[in-house]
Amino acid sequence: YETEIIRGAQYQVPIIIKQGDTVITDQNADGVKVCFDTAVASYPGGGLTYSEGVWLFPLTQELSLAMESGEVDFQIQVKIGDTVIPTKIKKIKVDDTAIKGVW
Repeated sequence: YETEIIRGAQYQVPIIIKQGDTVITDQNADGVKVCFDTAVASYPGGGLTYSEGVWLFPLTQELSLAMESGEVDFQIQVKIGDTVIPTKIKKIKVDDTAIKGVW
């Protein structure tokens, strides 16, 4: 996943998850967790949703403002049956903002 986040941003971050050639969807996974820095969303029931071929991470202004400028860790875990498959940790760039408050 290649992206950068600007502190103070609020939007649904689209994520495509693949294991080899297989796209991970809400139909073939029992659970998914996505982590940006210390912010974690999960499926089912933890804010992470799947729609039109992508997972949507609910990034709020509070979450993005809590991130330090520079780079943060990004990781995904997929649960299929009793097996939990994590990705390697990647770094996501976080740019600073001059506007520090929540809208």
